Amino acid sequence: MSIEHKITEIRWHGRGGQGAKTAALLFAEIIIQTGEYYIQAFPEYGPERMGAPVQAFNRVSKNIITIHSNIINPDYVVVLDSSLLESNQVTSGLKCTSKIIINTALSSYAVSMKIHFNKDNIYVVNASNISIETVGKNIPNAPMLGALIKIVGNIDLNMSLNSVKNKLLDKFRNKPEVVNGNLNAISRAFQEVKNN
Repeated sequence: MSIEHKITEIRWHGRGGQGAKTAALLFAEIIIQTGEYYIQAFPEYGPERMGAPVQAFNRVSKNIITIHSNIINPDYVVVLDSSLLESNQVTSGLKCTSKIIINTALSSYAVSMKIHFNKDNIYVVNASNISIETVGKNIPNAPMLGALIKIVGNIDLNMSLNSVKNKLLDKFRNKPEVVNGNLNAISRAFQEVKNN
């Protein structure tokens, strides 16, 4: 991971029921497994209803993290629902070096025209389609987690899959198809996320 002497901040945007909070927590579990970093994972609490815009956050650092607030200037933004691109919240506080990963069938170029941000820092993956094909429903958090792992870099995919598998088995021990579907979704998005 390209995290050395600074805090790397990730902001997740989704809608209630899409699993943004769960994805942030799973990402934290993966980072903990590396044994190299401190990590925070927390949601922004607002209207807790299905379909309402929600945010979740991660902070990662080699050093103890003493900041306990929402993320204003993220290094990475993960967008689980492309309809949220119409909102200024998704692009709020972006730095010129920030990277955005979006669940969309559009190209990075088409998204850059829509949000007026550098195409080279926009990554796209059709997480909804991957989720439907692997899990059987449109819950894009697992594929978006896979895309984030790829874009952040230096995070071992197999270690990540084992970490997620262990967490999912706690909840879905009697539903191996759910566990396997989510693992397949992560792997597929890791391969399919692109910048074109």
